[in-house]
Amino acid sequence: MAKFTLRQLELFAQLPKHQTLSSAAQSLHMSDSALSHAITELETAVGEQLCVRRKARGMYLTPAGTHFASRASEILRATDSLAGELSEVSGELRGPVSLVCYTGLASNVLPAVLEGIARLHPEVEIRITVGDHSDLLPALADGSLDVAVVYDIGLPATLQRSVV
Repeated sequence: MAKFTLRQLELFAQLPKHQTLSSAAQSLHMSDSALSHAITELETAVGEQLCVRRKARGMYLTPAGTHFASRASEILRATDSLAGELSEVSGELRGPVSLVCYTGLASNVLPAVLEGIARLHPEVEIRITVGDHSDLLPALADGSLDVAVVYDIGLPATLQRSVV
């Protein structure tokens, strides 16, 4: 079993975006020698040459390196997803939420709602839209909006509701 770190995967996954090791190192806020050392350790761990480094002519990935960088990116996305899933299990919400509010309720209700969400779920990014039922209901139905603060009058039975 190959022994390498997520940090090495993060570094290597960035290499295809650069033509030189110096450019990659600068982008990653590290020295050329530290990046080169991390790549060498990674190559030793996997038993393959992943990158050809030439001082005067830049660097390029070997076919194995190109495949490895692609898979490393997939693994990093999966680890981000796993961390997100854990936060969902623990009840911690994060990410963008499209919140809409009926015009007549906005000035009275939104300040308290926004304050409460910010306090309870600081990782949530709220996008607010204010409008009337004719604007809000179709957007809720098609999934382009996540949450609506509206009067419970004439709402389709298919909508999940929470009365506050």
